[in-house]
Amino acid sequence: MISEITIGDIVIPNCHSIKVSQSINSISDTATITIARNYRELKGHPIMDYIKQGYRVVAKCGYKETGGLNTEFVGFVKYPLGEDAPVVIECDQAYPLRFNTTNISERQISLKSLLERIAPDYKIDCPNTNMGKVLFSKKTPFGILNEIREKYGFFTRILAKEIANEIAVKIAKKNGIAPTIVDRDILTVGFAYGFNPSYQQNHEYMIGGNVKNAKDLKFQNEEDMNVRAKSKVRILGREIPIFHGSTKPDAKILHKEVNPNLNPEEGKNVLVSQYHKVVYTGFTGSIVGFGVPVTRAGDTLTIIDKKHPQRDGTYMIEQVELAFEPCHIERVNTLSFKI
Repeated sequence: MISEITIGDIVIPNCHSIKVSQSINSISDTATITIARNYRELKGHPIMDYIKQGYRVVAKCGYKETGGLNTEFVGFVKYPLGEDAPVVIECDQAYPLRFNTTNISERQISLKSLLERIAPDYKIDCPNTNMGKVLFSKKTPFGILNEIREKYGFFTRILAKEIANEIAVKIAKKNGIAPTIVDRDILTVGFAYGFNPSYQQNHEYMIGGNVKNAKDLKFQNEEDMNVRAKSKVRILGREIPIFHGSTKPDAKILHKEVNPNLNPEEGKNVLVSQYHKVVYTGFTGSIVGFGVPVTRAGDTLTIIDKKHPQRDGTYMIEQVELAFEPCHIERVNTLSFKI
């Protein structure tokens, strides 16, 4: 196993460990990096002289014999821990968005205009949506992103330019086209029921093959779940309830929020999509893979079960927990809905 950490202008090969946490439900990926003890000093100076809060961090790891390093995390030093070896570095992808409060008051504003205003250093990827009236008082960009998630059902992912360009080159090579290279990190904001990152990839796990552990996978049947989804929209000040799913009197009620400004038909379509992210015939839980394929939160994963081929299916990856040490790499993939 090999690794490489870049912090600011220094490059450190062969760190002690890397732990990365990604989730489509979180704005920011996070990482904990432990520097090997033999790097207590660098170029005659304490290693801490080169590691400062806010410095950009690129963490790579992989197998030397199967293609080398893959970029697993790009973010910023949140805080380094300890003057003595080993040095532990906590990293946050959204670090720059957590500062500089702002006040925004607009009678009408598009989502893209709002995002360009609060995150001018990012390339914006979002639907063409009007936010209507907005009022944010003394909010950081990170706080505003959280608020529009709560109020409008949008959620956010950040894709570092280094990872975006690696994926673009891979996709272009596969399709025989020229890659589209970006020079800024990408801020993607979309509806929870239709989130489709521009750089989404599909991966394949075969149970009994390139899977380290599948003990936390559970297969469920939709008809056995007995769930009814419930929400509401507002028409001329009056609340209109909307439902989807089981009509049995003992059904479990799944309360979901939809944009209250949608009409009943649009609201029902959103509710149906949200329902099928929870209620479906297929796998739930998590599955553990190795260093490759390089799965990421927001990618899709096709699971093949040769013993039970009727269970084969493709799922959105909700969360990935990567753990690297010199003796092993593993990634725990938590499944979201079936596609």
